[in-house]
Amino acid sequence: MEAISSITIGEDKFELGYSSDRALLVIYNGREYHAFSDLVEAAGLGKDINNLAQVICFAHGENNYRFITDIPLFKTEYESKINKDKSVTDIETPKSTSWGTYDISELSAPSKKEGELTFYAENKATGVPYRVRWEENTGRCFFELLKSA
Repeated sequence: MEAISSITIGEDKFELGYSSDRALLVIYNGREYHAFSDLVEAAGLGKDINNLAQVICFAHGENNYRFITDIPLFKTEYESKINKDKSVTDIETPKSTSWGTYDISELSAPSKKEGELTFYAENKATGVPYRVRWEENTGRCFFELLKSA
């Protein structure tokens, strides 16, 4: 298996790749993990909600999303981009607003209740923010657009 991308959290390196049967997997400390629950246990991700959210975002988002670590900074930068784009009249230049504008007021630090972790991520290509919900019991992950602004 060859890694297609990787992230480092502290001293831990996580690599994303595909097995020979094209199933998505994560490599941690040289070992392949097909079951995300096994990876969470092996890497001790349950101890730090931010690290858990970052690895979920990386693995389930197939490296297309970036976990928003600094909510106030993201809000400031997002609002600045949107305001700047509103003043651009060149229709040929791609703008952040080309993908819509979103209500970012709900953005907050990761939270976990009743077996569900909720956090926020941005699409790396568009900058569009998403709510991410991960169900601990089922391992299912949902990337949901925020409400339009």
